[in-house]
Amino acid sequence: MLKLNAVGVNVRHPEDFSIQRPRGSGDWLFLLFESRAAVTLGGQEAEAEPGCAVLFRKGSPQSYRSLPGGYSNSYLHFDRTGTDNSAEHGLPAPDTLLRPGDPEGIGELLALIRREELSASPRREELLDLLMRALLLKLAAAPEAPPQPHSAALRALRTELYDQPGRWRTVEQLAARASLSQPHLQKLWRELFSVSCYEDMLDARTRAARYYLLHTDLSVKAIAAQCGYENDVCFMRRFKLRTGLTPSELRRTEGGRSRAE
Repeated sequence: MLKLNAVGVNVRHPEDFSIQRPRGSGDWLFLLFESRAAVTLGGQEAEAEPGCAVLFRKGSPQSYRSLPGGYSNSYLHFDRTGTDNSAEHGLPAPDTLLRPGDPEGIGELLALIRREELSASPRREELLDLLMRALLLKLAAAPEAPPQPHSAALRALRTELYDQPGRWRTVEQLAARASLSQPHLQKLWRELFSVSCYEDMLDARTRAARYYLLHTDLSVKAIAAQCGYENDVCFMRRFKLRTGLTPSELRRTEGGRSRAE
């Protein structure tokens, strides 16, 4: 189990901020740099760009400092109960400069940990353990992904697309929302998500349609409108192409089972 000792989110420090702990902090320390910083690992000082991270093992020297221009970071101090087996909790490589593929997502998990730390929930310790494991697993999943331009904005836009698929009818609308040209958006989208904008839009619509078909009594016409289709005929044709079933066939074959579950 992971036990939280301290957490800070987007903490601003003085411009001459410096930490020098030759024997570490007495626990594990996760740092997410929000601004440029200098960090010493293995006796060598390196520059950490915003979005980089370090997981200091318990007992490892901790040495990092601000660089000109201001300094802020997010941090997580924690202990591990039980055996000291890094693979047990899916930890990323400790004492190494990491470049997470989704620093914004890690920041959101840190904010959730901070919120839960301040809660009065009777299951607080269990929830904190799960949230910290999720953060470390996410960090370990893609430790060396290069930073992408507009990545935070495009991840937020993709979330909007899947939450409200009926709002987005064309790739042109997505490009306008992101303040990018269509070719530039399409290039960045495929690099970041390994799928084209158009395919992602269709997938978002199909997922939403499946949910409405299996879990609501909305008519096919109403679902078509909710998912951004011009009419129910277009919706039925697209849905069958992507799923192999018409909306009515899906309801008939899977609807009863889903509602029973």
